[in-house]
Amino acid sequence: MIEMEKTIVKSVKEEYPWEIERNIKFSPYFQHVIGALDGTHIPAHVPATLATSFQNLKGYISQNFLLACSFNTIYTYVLPERKGSAHDGRVMSSAMRKGFEISDGKSYLADTGYALRKGCWTLYIIVIVTI
Repeated sequence: MIEMEKTIVKSVKEEYPWEIERNIKFSPYFQHVIGALDGTHIPAHVPATLATSFQNLKGYISQNFLLACSFNTIYTYVLPERKGSAHDGRVMSSAMRKGFEISDGKSYLADTGYALRKGCWTLYIIVIVTI
């Protein structure tokens, strides 16, 4: 995994997907969205002395990978660097420090673990309770 960390996969060209451009349900709302990003946990084998820091919320030992992909399912960024106990927001901050960039005016769809930040559209739910 350490060797993989040194390799950064970058998209050659950020394209506006035709699936969005030609669908009036999505365009113009997603015209600046270039893909999606999320984390995934990959099972890991670590020395017993490090096991607790690699234990994720589901109780197994893992590494937390950050992955970004375009709408045509091409990976544009992979960060296999964080311990399983790391929160998605911390993984994203680490990726930004290591060179992951989102071009001005472009965005990725992401889940709420990444919080609202420049270049990330996260789900925002409003719950209205009436009495």
